[in-house]
Amino acid sequence: MTRISRASLGIALLTALGCGLPASARSASAQVVNVSINPVTSGERCDYDGDGIDDLVVGSPGESIGIAPFTFPILDAGQINALYGTTSGLSSQGDQAFDMRDAGVQGTPADGDNFGGSLASGDFNGDGFSDLAIGAPHIAEISGPLGGRVNVFYGDAGGLDRNHDQSFSQDTAGVEDDAELGDLFGFAIASGDFNADGRTDLAISAPGEFINSIAGTDHGAVHILYGTASGLSAAADQFFTQNSPDIGDSAESGDRFGHALATGDFNGDFVSDLAIGVPFEDNGATPNEGTVHVLFGAANVGLSGTGSRQLQRRTRIVAGLPDDTGYQFGFALAAGDTDGDGFDDLAVGMPGDDTSSAIDSGSVMLFEGTATGAFTRFAAVINEEPNGIQGLAETGDRFGASLTIAKLGADAFEDLVIGVPGDRVGSQDGAGSVHVFMSKFFGVDLGDQFVLTQEFLDSGAAEAGDAFGSAVSNGDYNGDGFDDLVIGVPLEDIGIDTDCGAVHVVYSSLSGPITDEGVQLWSQGASGIDGTRKSHERFGSAMR
Repeated sequence: MTRISRASLGIALLTALGCGLPASARSASAQVVNVSINPVTSGERCDYDGDGIDDLVVGSPGESIGIAPFTFPILDAGQINALYGTTSGLSSQGDQAFDMRDAGVQGTPADGDNFGGSLASGDFNGDGFSDLAIGAPHIAEISGPLGGRVNVFYGDAGGLDRNHDQSFSQDTAGVEDDAELGDLFGFAIASGDFNADGRTDLAISAPGEFINSIAGTDHGAVHILYGTASGLSAAADQFFTQNSPDIGDSAESGDRFGHALATGDFNGDFVSDLAIGVPFEDNGATPNEGTVHVLFGAANVGLSGTGSRQLQRRTRIVAGLPDDTGYQFGFALAAGDTDGDGFDDLAVGMPGDDTSSAIDSGSVMLFEGTATGAFTRFAAVINEEPNGIQGLAETGDRFGASLTIAKLGADAFEDLVIGVPGDRVGSQDGAGSVHVFMSKFFGVDLGDQFVLTQEFLDSGAAEAGDAFGSAVSNGDYNGDGFDDLVIGVPLEDIGIDTDCGAVHVVYSSLSGPITDEGVQLWSQGASGIDGTRKSHERFGSAMR
């Protein structure tokens, strides 16, 4: 058994926050049970059956489904699969597959729904079981919401209950605004306890939202639904745009406010905060440079624009960087405590960054949280060019298109994981890779990193266009106290099925991820998972 040694590799590991235990509840010893979960991070657990071990849900937004007696399939309707964790790791036993054909699921499937395009987990009713929110951002039903929907399924001792779901859209009573074609309600979703009442709340983005009286389209908006004893409620729904009070900047056409979301406790007050990515924001004369807004939560209050922070890549924050176009700062976000100081840090992906003239090679910036809510920028801009980082910056790599932060080893620091879905592996363009950077007391260590590919994991072959690393997540799927890494390969071809997709699960240990033993490869219909594998399903587009 080979366990990756940081010292022997002399390279860094980068991860982002998924379903793992909060740092305060983790242990380097054996299985963790009955831990006391910090209410700030309880939304990150993905334990739907309450057995103390995280479970994994995988979205297949391209799934095409049929409904009797119709002959033609409903294209891109979407589906999710739930795999349950055991002391031996994830198992297909008891696997659940949900789509909108199920009798207990609200809504009727239609072409292009993309059910499962986004996922978030949290204990929305405070009963001790994790619950699941599923985004279907492209819904365009004649008799239903035009701009997207989010379905919520609640956990119990038997796992997720598909018979009593909630459904939210901009047509739901209490949810602000009205559903319009192209709103993309549910494009991104994220959970956290924004008012510190012990129940998880849900942020839902609509990056295609049109704001009346403002020229253009795709201004973007974010809704907040708060948890109650009976589940999520729209009664106190909040609605944020770049025109909301105390939020910096202003709404403009094409900004896509809410393209990415991440939650963390950036100021250490034990209340969840929300980071909102606006990757297509034009800053002055710089098209698609992007920006990120951070809204802070408060006990008994919730989120507010008061005291919010705005982060950018421009020269006023990062000395010496050119004002170029298309950085897409905020395309991906992840939060976690990389230096163990008690304040979550924010990783910001810029997959449109051009490094050494390599167009869209991509970069990542890390902003460290502080008690004041201000952020201290990590000294280096992370990409494949400087600082001895493995790999070569090449056109179309899109380094930073996906991010996660997780505790992958025995120390107290969370590690940074960066997806590079366009990376060339050998001669295979767009095969994709994942960079893992381990953290130490001073934060992310650029000298302690390694690169994962399908060939390196020996659980598949790197092929052109696979897009390995398009999505990354984490959770403790065997209950040993270490977060395990999940890597989505949504454009993987298996047999004659093109772009059917797959997911790799890499388990962790005291010394970090174990890459030569026990790596699991999951796909529909091939590993005991419910459902039939078909082309264009894109299994692994989202994981939680």
